[in-house]
Amino acid sequence: MVFYYVADRKKLPRLWLLGTFLSLLVISLDLTGFEIGLWNYPYKVLPIGPLIAYIDASPLPVIYMLEYQYFPKWQDFIIVSVVTAVVFAFCFEPITAAMGLYVPVRWEYHYGLPFYTIMPILMRMAVEKIFASAKEPS
Repeated sequence: MVFYYVADRKKLPRLWLLGTFLSLLVISLDLTGFEIGLWNYPYKVLPIGPLIAYIDASPLPVIYMLEYQYFPKWQDFIIVSVVTAVVFAFCFEPITAAMGLYVPVRWEYHYGLPFYTIMPILMRMAVEKIFASAKEPS
């Protein structure tokens, strides 16, 4: 809901593409970690997928989409991506673990730091490359 009101309509194609790429990547990494036993999710809201998958598909990409919108300079974007990574790794993960929604098995919170940092940077690079190549003459 927040995204609907604050998203820059002129940037929607880039924002949606970034969000889609991030959703697919985050869900893939999350389910891979779950399947190989790095962490566990004790609760299911729906019969498909773990509860945390709904966080992967919505708030996480939306946060990165808003960062992309509000921090157009690469240097600022990288800095805010690192700050967000620290919050996700050292605040969000421990809170979800304390709530019993997420159980790290063979995973330490600091392992997520490079993933949370690199994912939005790589996805932004991909989006910008796609839009740049779409503008190049054939």
